[in-house]
Amino acid sequence: MGGRASTGPVRHARPLWKRLHLPYLGALVVLLPCVLVWPYLTELDAAREQGLVRPDAAPVSGRTADLAGSEWESVGYVTGFLDTLPAPPEGTEIVDVGFKVTPGDGEASTRLADYCRFRALDGEGRAWQPTNEFSLRNLAEDPGRVMGGCTGGDWEPIPAGTTQSLVVTYLVPAEVADDLRFEVTVATSADKAAPRPEALLFEPELLD
Repeated sequence: MGGRASTGPVRHARPLWKRLHLPYLGALVVLLPCVLVWPYLTELDAAREQGLVRPDAAPVSGRTADLAGSEWESVGYVTGFLDTLPAPPEGTEIVDVGFKVTPGDGEASTRLADYCRFRALDGEGRAWQPTNEFSLRNLAEDPGRVMGGCTGGDWEPIPAGTTQSLVVTYLVPAEVADDLRFEVTVATSADKAAPRPEALLFEPELLD
């Protein structure tokens, strides 16, 4: 005997996307990057506060700008060997850049002394740190100190309202010496554990 044909309604299988709960998978696809990225951004913010990650430097139009309660002026920079000390290695050049800084109040003065950094950058983004190898040269009258923090010549904080001359020296490849920009980074907080530095980028005049 042959089997009886079913006369009931035809049942269709549920669509695969419903059986796989794809709406929930879609939510996971949206949320997963947030779950992964959020801790990274939180750590990045903490590193920036601690000064472990360099802040983006704000370009300066002209010679002067305010940073963390102090007024900065780029005086210009010079290249070449300007003293009787031994000459720099072949293929390198000494670069001296001059600044004047005036802290507006005691807190700004303290921030300068606690955290003040410099870099020289070329057009390709390569960077050089200051050198103290040629720091014994006399390039300015009563220059301040610039290693670690920015202070007066006596290593004491620059008094509020007092303009202090600073000279920062670099040893760079000779081919980039005539086309440099200079970055100044200063703490915006008196908390040494979280200085929250900010930066300016100067393009001073190359002096003869």
